[in-house]
Amino acid sequence: MTAAHTPGPLRVVGEQGARCVEVQTMPDARGYVRTVAQVYETAMRVGEPDHQIADAALYAAAPELLAALRLIDVAARAILGGPIGGKGTLSPQYEALRASAIAARAAIAKASGAP
Repeated sequence: MTAAHTPGPLRVVGEQGARCVEVQTMPDARGYVRTVAQVYETAMRVGEPDHQIADAALYAAAPELLAALRLIDVAARAILGGPIGGKGTLSPQYEALRASAIAARAAIAKASGAP
């Protein structure tokens, strides 16, 4: 299954401490926005940190993060010379790039709805 995502950029609307903040699309040519997520307070007790705005900002950054991961995957394939698989006899720098590309590809698959 390949998920179709709401295209970015997205923005956070609301303030820390509000019951709910929203992640919305930017206004289109007609000025319409679409709410793609609502993020509620995370603090369960007084004095606990509330990650509401940080969580909403992460959700809003998701389209750009996914695009960056795809670029990393393409660059790693070009540098390493093709499909990235098991360990070989690579320098530590290439091994770090290979490991990063594998992690990027796993995150891309998760974001795309792959099992």
